Amino acid sequence: MNKRRYSNRRRKNILRVFILLMTIIITVVMWRTIKIDVQVGELTLPKILQSEKSFADTSGEWNLILVDRNHYIPNNYQVELTELSNGKKVDSRIISIFLSRHLRAQD
Repeated sequence: MNKRRYSNRRRKNILRVFILLMTIIITVVMWRTIKIDVQVGELTLPKILQSEKSFADTSGEWNLILVDRNHYIPNNYQVELTELSNGKKVDSRIISIFLSRHLRAQD
């Protein structure tokens, strides 16, 4: 009878620890995914739910354009591409730098 109680307690304790660990793991993953903005005691909407999407600013230099999930490349943005021997395409403005670094990496 005591063995049975001990066994049941042990199972319950293992289950509690497992649930606690899973809760911590899920919380960390969700926190990193959603990236909530906290402002002086006030909780704002998660960044994922905010719609601050816009087109990237292309008025500056071509190599300093910020492009990410909130800043899209404009539909009318033109790039001259050069095709490599493997079929991949690269911006023509960087082809010489790309090829020299690619050759050095192969050595």
